Amino acid sequence: MKQKYLTAIIITFTIFQGCGIYSFTGGRIPGVDKIHVPLFTNATIEFGLEEKLTNAIINAINNDNRLSIADRNDADAVLEGRITRISDSPYTYDKTEQVSEYKVEVFAHIVFENVKTLKLIIEEDFSGWGVYPGGSGGLDQREAAIKIAMDKLAEDIIYRSLSGW
Repeated sequence: MKQKYLTAIIITFTIFQGCGIYSFTGGRIPGVDKIHVPLFTNATIEFGLEEKLTNAIINAINNDNRLSIADRNDADAVLEGRITRISDSPYTYDKTEQVSEYKVEVFAHIVFENVKTLKLIIEEDFSGWGVYPGGSGGLDQREAAIKIAMDKLAEDIIYRSLSGW
């Protein structure tokens, strides 16, 4: 009986031994602990997108918890970018073939560079989107959809920039 009990404990220990060191957050970029995120530039005619995306990226970095925000002089890396386009398009239609929802999509080009080694970490185009209802009262709801698009865009940028390390 003791031998079966001891065997069960050894098997259980062996199975779960590797689980304690696994992490879902991914690793850190070697030599990069502090990041600077300057205000993004905005190549669209839509006012205020640059602040919204910059703030969304800073929030995503803070929520990710692998890097800390720093001034340019103290940073190991800089993540900067340009909002290249924003577009609205029909997303869903009702039974009378009228637009019931619109999709707003925001596009950005980012450059993430290690400023200590001058090594490019990532340079890529990204997009994020949100949905808002058609019809009256759409302006406030469009703003909410833009916020959703910015949050998705920021999360995608941070995930892809930091994954694989």
